Amino acid sequence: MGFSTESLAKRFFESLRKLDGETHRTERPTTGTCIRLVTCLLDTNICIAYLNGTDRKVRDRLLALSPEEVSLCSVVKAELIFGARHSAKVEENLRRLRAFFAPFSSLPFDDAAAEQYGILRAHLEREGRRIGANDMMIAAIAMASENVLITRDQADFFRVPGLRLEEW
Repeated sequence: MGFSTESLAKRFFESLRKLDGETHRTERPTTGTCIRLVTCLLDTNICIAYLNGTDRKVRDRLLALSPEEVSLCSVVKAELIFGARHSAKVEENLRRLRAFFAPFSSLPFDDAAAEQYGILRAHLEREGRRIGANDMMIAAIAMASENVLITRDQADFFRVPGLRLEEW
């Protein structure tokens, strides 16, 4: 039982609007610059900015994309779940995460990502430009799946050669 693209898009925007408390809005924003035909992989900090409502620009740019243009990955989801479980409102935050995760595909840290991770880590360590293990896995997933990584932290990710980045 599949869903049409229109149905998925409708569920996507309804889900995000409910998180925002804006169930009355029916039009789709027109801003957003993520490269079309390529899926955008959201970094943890973009998800947090959206979920916390701290950046309207992030919200508008995310809503300007269709669900097929946006992905999460297992590492980003793990970081978000850790944050929810480490919070004072565990159940509420887990519920919000489930609603946020629902419309997006999730990319695993698979064998292709593991290969990319090994290449990247060896290169960055030789160059003396290490980044954190989770960021390295997120970068490896983005590269292995040919996604543009959407982040607010270009400083670390800029060190990764060949990684396509967009800063929101």
